[in-house]
Amino acid sequence: MTDDNGVFHASAVSIKKLQATSAEVLWLRKVLETPVKDAIYWMCKPIYRDAIVFYNEEDKIISILNVCLECSFMQTEQQEIIEGDDSMYPRLKEFFKSIGHEVEK
Repeated sequence: MTDDNGVFHASAVSIKKLQATSAEVLWLRKVLETPVKDAIYWMCKPIYRDAIVFYNEEDKIISILNVCLECSFMQTEQQEIIEGDDSMYPRLKEFFKSIGHEVEK
């Protein structure tokens, strides 16, 4: 999460910044564009330990996707819920690990 000035929370750790045309980003795009067959809705409150930050060409943040791998939930910083299913979250976990991010679950 960021404050009103676009500054990340003190607990946030940047793992890796990727170019839009990198193999990792192209693979992530495929994962996020996968059609949702059976959306998952758990009864727990998401705790966002993982996030993907999207930048424009001027290196300004345009969106942040908060991800809770524990309860399989995604939401943008603007509170828009992004649906996913059982096939998406293991692949997101794999993505985070592949770029050097330690995943708790």
